[in-house]
Amino acid sequence: MYEFDSLQSTNHTLTVADNSEVKIVGVLYNALIRVKNLFFLDDCYVMDTKHESTILLGRPFLKTYKALIYVANYSVVLESNGEK
Repeated sequence: MYEFDSLQSTNHTLTVADNSEVKIVGVLYNALIRVKNLFFLDDCYVMDTKHESTILLGRPFLKTYKALIYVANYSVVLESNGEK
């Protein structure tokens, strides 16, 4: 598991799409997220999962960064400060 200096502890769980529950280990507030050449500042929930590097993008994040999801070709386009 990764170690984060500013991880705020929490006792919450998250119910995901398959109705299973995932334990939230903590919250990183104002985390800098990099996707290719774009940078985003957002809060991140750190989950205890079986998968090593899974990212779940919630509706608030997708709305804030004007996400366009293209189901036919399995792609997501994000926008930050006018850049895609």
